[in-house]
Amino acid sequence: MSAALATSTYGDLHWARVGQGRWDAATLFESLASTGPACLLESAVQPPRTGRYSIVCPTANAMVVGKGGSITFAEPGVEVARPLAGDPLHLLRRLLRERVRPGVAGLPPFQCGVVGLLSYELVRHWERLPATTVDDTGLPDLYLLVADRCVVVDHRDAVIWVMARGEGEAGWVGETAARLAGAPPPTVAAPPFTLADLPRSHWRQDEYEERVGQVLAYIRAGDIFQANLAHRFAAPVASGEAWSLYRRLRAINPAPFATFLRGAGFAVVSASPERLVRVDGRGVESRPIAGTFPRPTGAAPLAATTAALTRDPKERAEHLMLVDLIRNDLGRVCLYGTVEVDELLANERYSHVVHLVSNVRGRLHPKRDRVDVVRACFPGGTITGVPKVRCMEILDELEPFARGPYTGSIGYFSDAGAMDLNILIRTAVVTGGRCLFHAGGGIVADSNPAREYRETLHKAAALLEALGATTGTHPSPPHPRR
Repeated sequence: MSAALATSTYGDLHWARVGQGRWDAATLFESLASTGPACLLESAVQPPRTGRYSIVCPTANAMVVGKGGSITFAEPGVEVARPLAGDPLHLLRRLLRERVRPGVAGLPPFQCGVVGLLSYELVRHWERLPATTVDDTGLPDLYLLVADRCVVVDHRDAVIWVMARGEGEAGWVGETAARLAGAPPPTVAAPPFTLADLPRSHWRQDEYEERVGQVLAYIRAGDIFQANLAHRFAAPVASGEAWSLYRRLRAINPAPFATFLRGAGFAVVSASPERLVRVDGRGVESRPIAGTFPRPTGAAPLAATTAALTRDPKERAEHLMLVDLIRNDLGRVCLYGTVEVDELLANERYSHVVHLVSNVRGRLHPKRDRVDVVRACFPGGTITGVPKVRCMEILDELEPFARGPYTGSIGYFSDAGAMDLNILIRTAVVTGGRCLFHAGGGIVADSNPAREYRETLHKAAALLEALGATTGTHPSPPHPRR
């Protein structure tokens, strides 16, 4: 084994820096992660505004798991379940305040901290929703890992930062840095992740289009302006580990907010392109995606497709409406007059689709904190609708199954005060012998139901390809009765 490298220390934080060499974030995760709960936040592509860092949290020093009316705090050898009275965000705020430390200049924004999952269902703790959907997975509403060890890849500078907090952790930092200073081990191909049957949606095409018609009726009645209606695909797992699915998905559809979360009895696999919200210092920014065309195949010019998307009246109207919603969300926690759109109607290109993207930013009010930002922005407006709460009520009425992780968030809360959360789209959950994923689209007044259905399939295409399935549209299984 290589000799440990020298480390630096400030307070109880230890760190070392090595060149990236041939290591990528996925290989780091494979080499360092324990077999228990662990998390990878990967910028599998590196756009300048969103893809500078990837983060590996190879193990959890403690876990916070919330479901319904209870919350469990677990540390090595100790597990305490407590009733959850009120809003779990209050507990998150307390945890973050206990851990906050002055940041070290020159280090990445994540300097150890808390990582994990905020399920879509978490919003039910502070918004009154009908709760008519069926939860057939039992997955947690909140699943957080306290990470006192992490490895961060700085893609811009091609360096790796190894960090750890606590007495005696300098040794782990030095030994890990020495290991990473060498070449990565040869990749050992894991058994592929395979399904026992094709993924099936809970709705046939005509059933989805019927629900689009119901959304349009709500729009005509003046209840809402836009809603994002999703359907869920499910398939039994034949063999393989969820990590193999992540490896394949990142190769097919690399994304700036990709993530792999290994939990207790489940895994979340995501190639998300979308940031929900980021806090760094007093700066806050959100990067909404709304507006989608299929990426052309063969010799068809990509530039023509992106230009057509930018000009499309329906896509533009939907996008601008949602940008206004995000401006209002940030306005609830930012200083008056600081919220601005600094990038509007840009194009982002992915393996199977092209998107319209904007960037909204502001300055955090001194009386607000990261948890206030989560409450203001979660779940994202681009995957609920306008107005947000009424849309969530309608989605509860129309969608038979609880969304679970889908359209929730995975990301980090750094001990140094930063936060970055994605929106869990292009995301699969592996649990209970099944692979589940959703696909949805924004419905506005001039939406065509058949076109909206096709858009959901375009969005599901990368996951279907990663799963070895060319279609997910054969006859649906029964779905819950209302």
